[in-house]
Amino acid sequence: MIDPTPPVQVLQPRDALLDIPQADVDLSLPVPVIVHHAFDRDPLAKPRRQTAISTMIEKYSVGLSTPTTSLPPPSLPHSYDKPVILLTGSTGSLGTQLLSALLLDTRVYKIYAYNRPSIRGESSEERHVSMMVDKGLDMRLLERGTEEGRLVFVEGDAGEVGLGIEEGLYKQIREECTHIIHNAWKLDLHSSLPAFEKSVKATRNLINLALACASSAPNKQKPPTRFLFTSSITIAQSYDGSLGLFPEESCLPFGERWARGIGYGEAKFVAEQLIQKASTLTPSLQTTSFRIGQICGGKPNGAWAMNEWFPILIKSAWRFGVLPELFGVISWLPDNIVAQTIIDAAFHPKPLPTALNLVHPRPVGAGVVMGVISNMLGEKREGKGEFSFISGDEFFANLEEKAGDATLDDIKAIPALKLLPFFRFLALGNAALGELPKEVRDSVEAGAQPNLATEKAQEVSETMRRLEMLGREDVERWVGWWGERGMFE
Repeated sequence: MIDPTPPVQVLQPRDALLDIPQADVDLSLPVPVIVHHAFDRDPLAKPRRQTAISTMIEKYSVGLSTPTTSLPPPSLPHSYDKPVILLTGSTGSLGTQLLSALLLDTRVYKIYAYNRPSIRGESSEERHVSMMVDKGLDMRLLERGTEEGRLVFVEGDAGEVGLGIEEGLYKQIREECTHIIHNAWKLDLHSSLPAFEKSVKATRNLINLALACASSAPNKQKPPTRFLFTSSITIAQSYDGSLGLFPEESCLPFGERWARGIGYGEAKFVAEQLIQKASTLTPSLQTTSFRIGQICGGKPNGAWAMNEWFPILIKSAWRFGVLPELFGVISWLPDNIVAQTIIDAAFHPKPLPTALNLVHPRPVGAGVVMGVISNMLGEKREGKGEFSFISGDEFFANLEEKAGDATLDDIKAIPALKLLPFFRFLALGNAALGELPKEVRDSVEAGAQPNLATEKAQEVSETMRRLEMLGREDVERWVGWWGERGMFE
């Protein structure tokens, strides 16, 4: 395990990278929060954000102690010897891995795969098939699942009363469901907390369903309903690393203060608190929030969407012909590992902790991963020489310089230009780590992110306990998948 993170000292940023007052930059903060704080210099902003978080928690906590359903008790209760799962967000990257793993799990009786309708008019089945193919998973699982009645596609809007589905279907889910895995969420790292209110409202509506499920079985035939939420390490985005590893707990003494920053993390924190409150008030409802860190491509084919920040960095480096030297360690988890860990927890025989941190328990040096990528990119250059490293400062300064006269073709070839503010501050965090002694640097998450405790996650999940460090084969899968989709053309 990584030792508790020492406070990262505040260093002077490189003037070439920033056009903001240096006093406004605290390099002890994680990269996304530096970005947010650097452009928010209002001294009243921080307390206002904490108040906004508390206000939203209070607003959506009303009535949590009682099930909000007018439906009558079930007349024909489902046999609860096998789990029935409601999975939201099953057409996303992690959701696809979750659905595949659940369909392969013989313990599972039925899965309701719940998603919003497609804006392009695709059917649920078409969307799921497309994602399964993209990830190299067995799409025949979908066909078999629907034929056997184990898989039911459901479309609706969770922000609406009754999840926006027909009342009879809602009643059926309420009667049958033993587990809710809430994985759907708006992905937006730019907006403030109010932009996520619909996601928070959807979470509350799903909590209402969970409360109804928990109270629906007569004569206590039904075991406690489990509500599992895919949260994010961004709920710790302003955590003080000098306090040690971020704990696997829901009741945090300075929760609102540690969560403040980008709206995405603040909203995830709000949802966590609502879920935890519901379980505290309702003994027949058990809840767990998974604070998930950076997810990378997993098995079988290493699929890692090229619109995420790290693939964008590699594609841009390919165009420049050099890679940036990155410091620190990385605790990224492959998406199939995240999915299986959640399933391990879902079916764990004992009551679960209210929060689990899902980051790799055995981090690997960022330089090790970048070294493998360097070798592979060098081979792809077809005899044009090794793919060498330059300092992070120089690489990101080159990016800044290119941004001054970038054309549309440049932006297509160097997509990091579209995320320039993010990469500016990634450069700051990297520069801060570079100034630290090696023994300290090698215990700090790349980008000065907080280190998280994982002891409880490892106790609950055999997948986490037995997980090996990321290695060359993992990186080869990523690069191979990117290459098949034209990254290096």
